[in-house]
Amino acid sequence: MSTCAVCGAAETTDAVFCSHCGGRMAGSTAAALIAPTTPLANVGRYLGLGSASLMGLGLVLAIVSRAVVPRADGQPGALAGLAFLIAIFAVCAGGIALLMGLAALIRPATGQTVNGRQHAILATTSGLASLFFCCAIGLIGASTS
Repeated sequence: MSTCAVCGAAETTDAVFCSHCGGRMAGSTAAALIAPTTPLANVGRYLGLGSASLMGLGLVLAIVSRAVVPRADGQPGALAGLAFLIAIFAVCAGGIALLMGLAALIRPATGQTVNGRQHAILATTSGLASLFFCCAIGLIGASTS
């Protein structure tokens, strides 16, 4: 017999999840056999976080190029070009992370893992953040005075 860690209900079967609230059962022997995450969600998470980090770096470079080191004619300098180069790779990786996160979210296997849904949501949101950062880099780096 096991009890639910969330609501305290007792289950007579060796269930992993509570039939009352859906929480994880505390004394279940089957709970130890659950995978921590799915490979799709995990790879999407790391790809999305890396992409968003690169986009953040590119965004900082674009801002510095525009505000701190502008050319004499008012156009963005070489740092803006570097920001665009970083953004090209990162927008591809961010789009892939977004798709991987969405694919992981709709797979039933992701919901049966300990952290699968969190990793899939993180992949999706970091992929979206990467795409938004790319738009910001484009607006900052391509705008003219």
